Amino acid sequence: MAGSSDTNPVDLTGVSVALHVGSARNFNPLFIYDSEPEISIPDPLTGTIKIRVEGAETRNWPSRAAVYDLRLTWPDGTITTVLTGSLSTEPTVGP
Repeated sequence: MAGSSDTNPVDLTGVSVALHVGSARNFNPLFIYDSEPEISIPDPLTGTIKIRVEGAETRNWPSRAAVYDLRLTWPDGTITTVLTGSLSTEPTVGP
């Protein structure tokens, strides 16, 4: 990360990951992705998290007023929110 003094990857061995997507009005999670193929940790030693949600799924997300968070659950049960933000989806034309 730019500006970060820690360049060592975080070991995610034994960690589970979940992406929550919900309405910005009250953040009641409407969609939770916590397993493949949408979300995975391909190599825990590199600290990499892979997220891929297909258009057929995002079509059902709240439009223009959605928020998300990405949570890690560590082997001891500790839950850490590592990313939060807002998002919007736009229809596309074509494949």
